[in-house]
Amino acid sequence: MQSYSYSGLDNDLNLAAQTVSLDASGDMFKIRTRITGHGHNGSNNCCEWGNGQGREHELIVDGISRYLWDIWQETECGDNPNTGQGGTWPYAREGWCPGDKVTDYEFDITPYVTAGTDASIDYDIEDVPVSDPAQGNGNYVMSMHLITYGAPNFSVDAAIVDVLNPNDWEYYSKFNPTCQHPRVILKNTGSTTLTSAEINVWVGEFGSNVITFNWTGSLEFLEEEVVEIPVDGSWWYDYNGENYFNARVYKANGIFDEYANNNKFTTTFTPSVSINDPFYIWYKSNNKASENDLYLRDADGNLIWSKTDATNTTEYKDTLYLNAGCYSLEITDSDHDGLGFWYSAIPVSSGGEGETSGFLRVRKVGGGTIYTFDTDFGHYSKFNFSVGYTLGNSQVESTYFVSVFPNPSSGIYNLFLDNFTGDNLSLTIYNELGSLVYSDQQIENNPEGYLQEQIDLSSLQNGIYFVTITSENHTHTERIIKH
Repeated sequence: MQSYSYSGLDNDLNLAAQTVSLDASGDMFKIRTRITGHGHNGSNNCCEWGNGQGREHELIVDGISRYLWDIWQETECGDNPNTGQGGTWPYAREGWCPGDKVTDYEFDITPYVTAGTDASIDYDIEDVPVSDPAQGNGNYVMSMHLITYGAPNFSVDAAIVDVLNPNDWEYYSKFNPTCQHPRVILKNTGSTTLTSAEINVWVGEFGSNVITFNWTGSLEFLEEEVVEIPVDGSWWYDYNGENYFNARVYKANGIFDEYANNNKFTTTFTPSVSINDPFYIWYKSNNKASENDLYLRDADGNLIWSKTDATNTTEYKDTLYLNAGCYSLEITDSDHDGLGFWYSAIPVSSGGEGETSGFLRVRKVGGGTIYTFDTDFGHYSKFNFSVGYTLGNSQVESTYFVSVFPNPSSGIYNLFLDNFTGDNLSLTIYNELGSLVYSDQQIENNPEGYLQEQIDLSSLQNGIYFVTITSENHTHTERIIKH
């Protein structure tokens, strides 16, 4: 992996055509690329931003253009599971998103080359605009590999290579925990086209809760597909607290396949919350309410309730009575900046959007908060829960929720409290040496323990500080960074 200037790539000073000798025993040849754009140069801040448009990339084999592609991440950054990380993380970029994996692009050149001979492999990029040559000072971090595959080891072989849900892996945290239909990735690892697969799923030890799903389709060698396994909500109920999920290919193309070691995939998971008392959705829109929509769907994706017509800076409380089953409450943001994002909150007078913060939470009728959505969620956020079933995590009322954002910040922070009940609410801030640098003993609390307040620490030196919020019922400390 190496960094090259945009102009160097354009002028063929870097990654010029290379002649490679192809292995005579090779059965398949692929070029795998990983490219990210960086720098803020020229009129469109090349090559990280591009003003909403990436450059075109080209793969040339023996002097003939075979593949054209772009790496612009228009929506992917807002879908990043690493939410609330500071910076401008939700915004589109050239080939990467902060805190996320970089996408590999793979191109099959087997039809265009012959094993045992030489081939010319070349890379090209869209020309630097003549009218804006400064863009050429941007750079791309790149890796490109030629991968040679031998003939497949098996004729009939299928594999479960991943489980999207249920899964505790933090990369899948945007749709976990869940009691929705399990989703697995099925891959054909045999030379024969995969047209059917008998898939078993179960929780805990193999036994009475095994569900069999018969998949049909068409997958060529190394192709894969996400398969959703329909389950009844009560299926999740009977797993005896064993929090690991299994998926297995039992048969491929109607027979036992030739390699069993890749048939099974196991994940650990956290059960979703079960709500067994009346509850309501409490939503406060920000001053860009048209960007946000709320949807409640059942396990089959059927729309149960929605709110798509909220007015600016308005509170809504909707009490819901649901049948037993699994549900997903989702909030989306068309601008990919959540309900509260520091960059969007920059005043219009300073070149920003002047967007205020809202909130979304699920509360028990006559009780405390069950779930609070993080406001800095990017494109969307989900809360999956069950009604009428106990999946291991019975209804849990959050004792309280505290958020100080953005963090890091140059001095202006937002303090957000939910269910932080108790009188005599106070705020103190200490530096790393333990010296008191800020104190507010006159904060007005309310019976529901909700508070939104701005804290101005612009006068403090850059460094690490500790924010402590105290009431008669709770004490909480958050670590913040001023830069």
